[in-house]
Amino acid sequence: MILYTIKKIRDIRGKMNIEKDDVIIVLLIIILLLIVIGFFRLFYTVPR
Repeated sequence: MILYTIKKIRDIRGKMNIEKDDVIIVLLIIILLLIVIGFFRLFYTVPR
């Protein structure tokens, strides 16, 4: 059981290094979503 938990900790540490790149991707997605929401608000607020 102890060896299994040590392996899990090592896997988490290995994933942390990968997640540094994932954080950048997530930030880019959030920025794109904000831009899309901004465009939708502009189109909805335009008087017809």
